[in-house]
Formats: sequence, structure tokens, C-alpha cells
Amino acid sequence: MIDKNPSLDGVLVKGGATTLILWILRATPTHGYDLIRTIRQRSDGIFAFSDGTIYPLLYRLRDQGLIRATREVSPEGRRRKVYHLTPEGEAELQKRLADWRLFAKGMRLALSEVE
Repeated sequence: MIDKNPSLDGVLVKGGATTLILWILRATPTHGYDLIRTIRQRSDGIFAFSDGTIYPLLYRLRDQGLIRATREVSPEGRRRKVYHLTPEGEAELQKRLADWRLFAKGMRLALSEVE
């Protein structure tokens, strides 16, 4: 889990969290708790972000206009915020994906002699 795995570079992972949030919201609008659960499941538990990591990121992304929040009522009757990707968020996601692809390529190339 990211919060308990000191071997993972925190700066690298936190930048990745933003990309993961935008990616998931691209597919389907969702609420914060579901984002945390989805990221944990898709990463096989490697990225187990806490509320204290995800919610501040959501607020920052909202303030930057990359996502928007709507208030909805769950089937159980609870009010919750559901986050949606904006066109600006889609553009930011594309930039971040290009950056990650370049980073991954550089790592593969640099580590090719090691393997």
C-alpha cells in the first residue's frame, strides 16, 4: 500500500494519483470513496490512497477547473458529490499520459542494460 510502502517514491506516486483520478473520471463520473476503491482494486492494492490524499486532490482539481462536482443522492438516500471530468481535464489528462509514456520509455531504455 502506498501509505505504508517506503520503497515507492512519494512524489512520483502523488503525481500518478492525479493522472489516475482523471483517467477514471474519463470513463465514468464517480464519488471520492469509489475512486479510492477503484484505484486500490485496479492496482492490486499497490496504490491504497487514503481519504487524506484523494480528497485534497479532488478539491484542487475542481478549483483548477479540471473536474466538476455535482450533488447526487445515492440509491440508499445519501447525498454525495459525484465528480466529472471537464474538457480542460481531458486536455490535462492527455498531457499527463504523454508525459508518463515518455517517462516509461526513458526508464525502459535506461534500465535495458540492467536486465
